[in-house]
Amino acid sequence: MLTTNRKWWIRFNEKTGRIYQVSPKEIILQPDLHINIIISNNPLCVEILTGKISIKECTVIWDFIENLWKLDKKGTTLVLDSLGNEIYQIPEGEHTNSDVFLRCYTNENVITISIHYENIKHSMNLSDITKIARDSKSLNLYFCKHNDPDSLIASIDIDPHMLFKQKTIEIDVSSVLKNIDYDWENLSIFTRQIFNKYSMEFLDERIKTDAVEDKANILQIAMIGDNAPAHLTLNVDGRKLTVLSKLNTKTQYILKRRKILQFFVCDTEIDNMVGSFHVRQIDLLSEDNLTLMLDFDFPKNPKIIYKNKELAVNYTEGVYEKEVEYG
Repeated sequence: MLTTNRKWWIRFNEKTGRIYQVSPKEIILQPDLHINIIISNNPLCVEILTGKISIKECTVIWDFIENLWKLDKKGTTLVLDSLGNEIYQIPEGEHTNSDVFLRCYTNENVITISIHYENIKHSMNLSDITKIARDSKSLNLYFCKHNDPDSLIASIDIDPHMLFKQKTIEIDVSSVLKNIDYDWENLSIFTRQIFNKYSMEFLDERIKTDAVEDKANILQIAMIGDNAPAHLTLNVDGRKLTVLSKLNTKTQYILKRRKILQFFVCDTEIDNMVGSFHVRQIDLLSEDNLTLMLDFDFPKNPKIIYKNKELAVNYTEGVYEKEVEYG
C-alpha cells in the first residue's frame, strides 16, 4: 500500500470501523465508548479530504498480522483465505460478537452454523458481500476426538454460498456421533480459520428466540400456557410468582450482563399496564426457584413484556406442584 510522509488524524468507531473525521490537524480524543483516533500516512486520506472518494467508502480495520489499526477502502468480494496453515479448534463460549458460531443441540444430534453478517463485513473490510472467492472447502468442519486434531472421526462440507445466503444452516450429525457412541464430551470440532472469532455452545434443547431466528423485535412478549421450551417459566398463583430458570453460568450471557431483568404486565393490550416486577440476574443463575410476592393482581389475559430478544419466557397459571427446596 502506498504511503506518504504526511500525517492525518482519523477519528473512528472501533466496533464498526465507521470513520467520523479525517483531519491534517491533531484530533484530541474525547472520552466516548468505542471511539478511537489513529495517525495515518495513507494517501486515501487526501482522496477523502478532496472529495474524490466518499468517507463512507472507507473504513478502519484491525490488522491481526501487524497488530494495528489501518485505513482501507471497502470492497464487496469475500476472499476465504485461511489465517494459518493448521486447522483451528472452535472454542466453546458465548456467540456474542462471533463471526461464526455453532449451536450443538445434544438432544437432537443437530448443529446449526450461523454467521454474524455485519461482524464479517467489518472485519473483512467489506461494504457488502456480493461475491465469494477462493476454496469452496474453506468452511468445512472436521470432527475429531476431544482435543485431538489427529484423530479425525468425520468431516462435513459447508457450502459458503448457502451459508451466506441463509445466515444459518442446520446439519444432522447423528452419523458422526454414532462413531463415538453419541458422546458429545468426547468430541471437538475443527475448521480452517478464515474469520477472526469463532465459538460454539452445547445446548440440551432447542429454545426459539428472536435472536436465534434473526428477528429484529426489541420488545418481547412471554408465551402464555405454551409447552415450548423456554429459559424462564413464570408461574402465578394469586399474587405469588414463582420463577423457574434454566439459565446457568454458561448461558448467563443471554441476560446481557444486566443486574436487573424487568417485566411489565399488561391486561389484554400492551397499552394497558397493570403492574411490573423485576428479578436480579444473580438469582436467575441459582439452582433454586425464585419466589416473589406481587403488589398487584394478575389479569386474566396477561401480556408480559420484557426487553431481551435472546431470552424466551413462558407463563403458566395455577398452583406449581413441584416441590421447591430453598438453600
